[in-house]
Amino acid sequence: ILDGAEIVQMLYPRNPRKFEDYSKTVFMPYIEQQLEHTERIDIVWDVYIQGSLKAATRDKRGEGVRRRVEPSSKMPSNWKSFLRVNENKTELFHLLAEEATSRDLPEKQVISTYGDKVLSAPRRDNMQIEPCTHEEANTRLVLHMLDAANAGDKKTMIRTCDTDVVVIILSKLACIQMAHEVWISFGVGKHHRYIAA
Repeated sequence: ILDGAEIVQMLYPRNPRKFEDYSKTVFMPYIEQQLEHTERIDIVWDVYIQGSLKAATRDKRGEGVRRRVEPSSKMPSNWKSFLRVNENKTELFHLLAEEATSRDLPEKQVISTYGDKVLSAPRRDNMQIEPCTHEEANTRLVLHMLDAANAGDKKTMIRTCDTDVVVIILSKLACIQMAHEVWISFGVGKHHRYIAA
């Protein structure tokens, strides 16, 4: 289960000229690499709700430049500034969710949130995890963890760089009877760790 926003922060675009290039040459190769080691990947994205408490926190991080995100749109020169605008992130996350679930990979399953909905390839019943009104991927990850367990998965790996996710997962596992292993892949680079939850 991947925290999508964290993956986008980590996958800095070096050469792509258009968003379609970023999706196909940066984001999807990462997803396909992860699929080499598993049969299912869930990509969970944040949702930006106007007027929420979290929106006020995000506003304090500074402003960026609004850019329309479409496959043929030109990539921004300043990625960090681009990612400060909620509308930019929402459109980018939708584009990446659609790309990730547009391919039918044999014996593989890709599930991605899309606003309060869930997309999947191959198509499946997502009733347990949609609609979802959770604003942050941090808590939506728990729903996807439970869905994977209910689907019969024996092991789950959650990829994040956010300490909040570690705390949330550990606290939820303490009150949920799970019959399978849960691991947290935490951090970036030399600070990357695997935690047996």
